[in-house]
Amino acid sequence: MPKVNKKIVTTLTVEFDGKNLEITHEPANEAGLKLEKLPDGTYMAGYLVRDTDCQNPMDDCDGMGKIVATNRRGNNWALYQACGLSQYGELLNLEEGEEHTCPNPYGVLLDGDPDEWTIRGPLCSVKLADLEAEANEADGIWLPKNKCDDEEIEHRVRKACYKPSLSLEELKKHYPKVVEKLIPEVLTEYAQSCLDPYNEWASGDNYGVVLDRFDAAGERIEDQCDACWGYVGHKWAMQDLEERMEYYRPDPSKEVSVSPPDCVVA
Repeated sequence: MPKVNKKIVTTLTVEFDGKNLEITHEPANEAGLKLEKLPDGTYMAGYLVRDTDCQNPMDDCDGMGKIVATNRRGNNWALYQACGLSQYGELLNLEEGEEHTCPNPYGVLLDGDPDEWTIRGPLCSVKLADLEAEANEADGIWLPKNKCDDEEIEHRVRKACYKPSLSLEELKKHYPKVVEKLIPEVLTEYAQSCLDPYNEWASGDNYGVVLDRFDAAGERIEDQCDACWGYVGHKWAMQDLEERMEYYRPDPSKEVSVSPPDCVVA
């Protein structure tokens, strides 16, 4: 005798203008569900959905740098190495005449944990005598991921000096005090711009943008429903949702037909 498998299917409907509109996903916030009736009698529902598979922006995007965190078991070798210290968190024994050099002059020390990071201070601002203590008290360090990150930092320093045509080495030679003051400021600003989306991602502030279309009878038009995923930050997701809904609103001033905005996630 054949076995009968039971499957419970949940449908999500919302009442609007006397119609029961069946939406495709569960909104992240019902208060943010946007429902509109268009002049041609059709309907659209725009809303955000929680994205539980959103990629870490530091892994998924260029120009974000990377974070080296302290080991929860107390092994901070990776952090010490980034600061140019020994595996025990001590200054290296240098030969006479040698000077300590930091392998990551653009590193920024961090406080916090993988759920939320805050800036402790740029590594270049730490005095050599305080380096061991700072490295031991920090919870992590933000580092440029590749040469492109280094070039972006140097570009920002040149721009801040109003000398974009000069190289960083030339600036250091002609304006040493200005560059010395600017580099920590630029590093802090740049690192913070990378930490902000990471912290939003780690807190679960990740969304998909959904736009469902319905005919005049309230039946869903399957080939006109759209969903795009991977937005980090409520602000950016709402901005894209509004752009997508705007496309379907009639505008008499538009004589040329245009396509809906592409799915591009910053």
